[in-house]
Amino acid sequence: GTLNAQTLSAYSVPPASVQNQQPLEFDRTSQRTGDAISHANGSTDFILSRPGVYLASFSGTFSPASDTSLPTTLLLNFELNGADLPGAAAQHNFVSSGETQTESFSLLFQVTSGPSTLQVVASGGTFVYSTNTLNLVKLS
Repeated sequence: GTLNAQTLSAYSVPPASVQNQQPLEFDRTSQRTGDAISHANGSTDFILSRPGVYLASFSGTFSPASDTSLPTTLLLNFELNGADLPGAAAQHNFVSSGETQTESFSLLFQVTSGPSTLQVVASGGTFVYSTNTLNLVKLS
């Protein structure tokens, strides 16, 4: 049969800050095919409307906020419907205030019922992030 691609890519360029255990915002949706994945510009939520197997790939640049006490450890992970998706995360220990770090990780995961909400969540303190991208593909 014909493969109907179900994809979405979103990104954020201007620096923004994220508090402990809060999701990252993505300013723009740059690419979308199909209707299984949706995202509103400026939102933290990626809506996966159909059951199946998805691939999520994230990349972003982070630094500690100016009022963050150091050292501090940034932990990034995917959450589906508010629950941690095990098997993929990124972590970095910041020791100086001017430090920046690019983090990336990806994960294959199952959506059992739609609509489900995927978010990228940061923990460990307050961080400034920029040039972040999330690519989502429904594989089956």
